[in-house]
Amino acid sequence: VVHTKLSCTGESEGFYKLDELIKKSILYQGVLAVLMCLGHLLDDSRHAFIFVPSISLYKKYDDGDPVSELDIVCISDGSFIIGEVKHSGKLFSENDFKKMEENAKKLQPDKVVMFSMEGPYEKPIELTNKLKESLAQHGIDAEFIKPWDYIHSPSYHLNPF
Repeated sequence: VVHTKLSCTGESEGFYKLDELIKKSILYQGVLAVLMCLGHLLDDSRHAFIFVPSISLYKKYDDGDPVSELDIVCISDGSFIIGEVKHSGKLFSENDFKKMEENAKKLQPDKVVMFSMEGPYEKPIELTNKLKESLAQHGIDAEFIKPWDYIHSPSYHLNPF
């Protein structure tokens, strides 16, 4: 709960709190992790960056159930990037990397990114390296990104207050 004085009327103090749906989506549904990954990709962009929210992939237009989903879909400086995001490195499974490999072979992005907000990082980094080797023959790069690298950049620590 945030407590603040309402300055527009000067009459009373006001209280507000973040909507529970928004709070849960940010904290528990991976929205923050997706935003951090997109922020990292945006930070690496020099000229242009555009993204679409997480998307579902279907075999046919009128199918009811998606065959897969992508957390990251963006174009950065002309490079098409897709990716998978997890809050924790321990939530990645080998199946996530298998599905990403299948998606990458079909969609032919320039790059695949795998991202997690927190560790353990060893297993997803190892699986990303295997994915990178497998996709290299198709001309597709792969990279594991962790927020530690991004959070410690000088621009992230600017305090506007």
